[in-house]
Amino acid sequence: MTNNKKKLILGIGSIVLVLVLAGAGVFAWYMNLTSNLIDPQTLQVTTSQFLEVRQAAAPGEEENDFGHSLELSFEDLVLVDITGDGTTLVRPRLLQNADEVTGLTYAAPDTSTVSEWTDPEPNKDYIDVTLEFRSNKHLDVYLGSGSAVTPHCGVENAMNPGEDDNPSNYGSFSRDLMAGAVRVAFVTADEQQTSMVWEPNRQYKLYYYAGNEEGEGRGWFFDMNSNDFELTHYYYYVAGSGHKVQSSLEAQNIPVVYDSSLEMNTAAVSCPTGEGANAHIVTLEYNPETGFYEGSAVLRIWIEGCDRETRRAIAGGAVDVALYLYGYELAGN
Repeated sequence: MTNNKKKLILGIGSIVLVLVLAGAGVFAWYMNLTSNLIDPQTLQVTTSQFLEVRQAAAPGEEENDFGHSLELSFEDLVLVDITGDGTTLVRPRLLQNADEVTGLTYAAPDTSTVSEWTDPEPNKDYIDVTLEFRSNKHLDVYLGSGSAVTPHCGVENAMNPGEDDNPSNYGSFSRDLMAGAVRVAFVTADEQQTSMVWEPNRQYKLYYYAGNEEGEGRGWFFDMNSNDFELTHYYYYVAGSGHKVQSSLEAQNIPVVYDSSLEMNTAAVSCPTGEGANAHIVTLEYNPETGFYEGSAVLRIWIEGCDRETRRAIAGGAVDVALYLYGYELAGN
């Protein structure tokens, strides 16, 4: 009888894949792109003892070597407003609407049938990298605790920014709090299905206070620990008829994970349980030709253009991204 239980490989056997978006990448979010080009960025990938990684080679190019670290550069990267489920991503045409209360303008998707929505360019408008893995153990790989998307200026400075902390001119907070709109997805190697989407900071909330009867205290404020967050992750896609359709990851049965559910993945249990099981990325399978267990996944990182935080108050922010992947050994096979 096959034993399908899994065990978390701990200690020196832990599978930890670290991806760091290095530097202060300025995300041109509903902004003039000509003034928001960013300096070359580097995606650093590091693995521990039992897991090797490489970037998949482009067609016609020589295969890269497996190793425990690699660096990927994105010289043309300008992360902009995008919406989608990870497998399908589109850049919406935006309308500048005036808020009836504040009189300020904000961007909203133009959902008319005749509006032209475009396909975003990989590694220019969003990050798109195929990672190939191999190991001498039969592993399931999960996104785990320790992953974080944080304001580049630092969490403490984000709510009381100095001149060097990218302050917003809408209120006493940093534009780097756009970390609330970052989405991270892992897609199957054939790009036909989204394995999981991570929304790292759903507790972030930008809101407007109209003040008292005299209008005192009026202004924009940011709450980094709000309990008033959406339970459903909405996005748009373009139907064959040209209609712009709103859907949700939950309605499409796409696994969604948040910070709280990632904690479940690091417990010394037989297998991930509850929401933590949604963080599954790929299962490595044995390849008799190489003698290794192998697998691959497409990593995509974008700014969700239909997120409630997509306002000009935090456009042009910068974030740091760290992803940690944990391996669970499939025992008894």
